[in-house]
Amino acid sequence: GEFSSSTDEIRGIYSGFYSVIASANYFIEGAGKLLGSNTLVQEDSMKLNRFIGEAHFIRAFCYNGLADKFCESYKNSEDIDAEASGLSLQTKYAPTGDNTTYPGRSTLRQTYSLITRELEMADSLISLYEEYVNVEPASMSAYITSDVAKAMQARVYLNMGENVKAASLAESLIATERYPLTVRNAYK
Repeated sequence: GEFSSSTDEIRGIYSGFYSVIASANYFIEGAGKLLGSNTLVQEDSMKLNRFIGEAHFIRAFCYNGLADKFCESYKNSEDIDAEASGLSLQTKYAPTGDNTTYPGRSTLRQTYSLITRELEMADSLISLYEEYVNVEPASMSAYITSDVAKAMQARVYLNMGENVKAASLAESLIATERYPLTVRNAYK
């Protein structure tokens, strides 16, 4: 078989991730305007901030998926600052049919810098909500939690070759003992 970047299956992955990113951009901008209007009570503001944190996580998740599939490996790259080695980074909702208005590909460093910043923002906003409602992340397992954001950060740092940062984040999650590690004997 033969495939290229214009093969439907490949194009579907690429456009699917960017479609989700566009939705996250739309939500983050709209929610930010609502927060800035000062019309919400504190509880609603905290909930909205959590949702914004989840949107940042989703945007980071999508960019990480795109980088994994359409960029050279960060830790094995000879030049992470090479022009057009990363992704086209869209953080504003501005849909148009004019492809010339979209940014070109960034560097690999810029791509991963955005991913890590997005995950830090997600962790921060979601943590604030968890503290406000006084709940442990493990009890909110149906949602994106601060622990999920930290775990994703650890994965991204591991992919970047930043093993000390990855280990530190993973160890901090393990130390909470919210998620017990079990060893299963496969030979029973």
